[in-house]
Amino acid sequence: MDRRLIYLLILVATAAILQQIPWLQFAGVRPNWTLAALLLAIFLVRGWVEYLVLVVAAAALLLPLPNQLLISEINSWGGAAAALAATAVAAYLIRQILPWQSFLNYLLLVVLGTAGFYLLLDRAFLISRGPLFFQELLYNLILGAVLFIAVTRIYHKKTGIRI
Repeated sequence: MDRRLIYLLILVATAAILQQIPWLQFAGVRPNWTLAALLLAIFLVRGWVEYLVLVVAAAALLLPLPNQLLISEINSWGGAAAALAATAVAAYLIRQILPWQSFLNYLLLVVLGTAGFYLLLDRAFLISRGPLFFQELLYNLILGAVLFIAVTRIYHKKTGIRI
């Protein structure tokens, strides 16, 4: 494993941990840190195998230990991990056909990824709690923009490569 992949694993693991901290909410909504980090990793990985490693790591970190939750709650957490993994893989495939600058492509992937995540997880949430969904979408876009700018600047300083 090269250092870049280790750094990306650390980024995704940190995002998955931050995702589970309850007090990192803004007006009662928690941005999807893990999705934002996985979508950013699309622009930094060298191939689909590296990306799948990151997706599996993120999904595994989102699964709780069986003794931490009731059995009925494990299925919902497992569903969230599966929806996250499916959304991330779909975003990787969509990224291959997007024609614009990386930053615009990333923001579009955040919009599509957030919507896709909830379509897979709970379609009724999109209809019944529409304003809450749009609030999370806005938070994901802001978080994603900050992450993209910060990580790509660090990446450029280390490698000289612009994304």
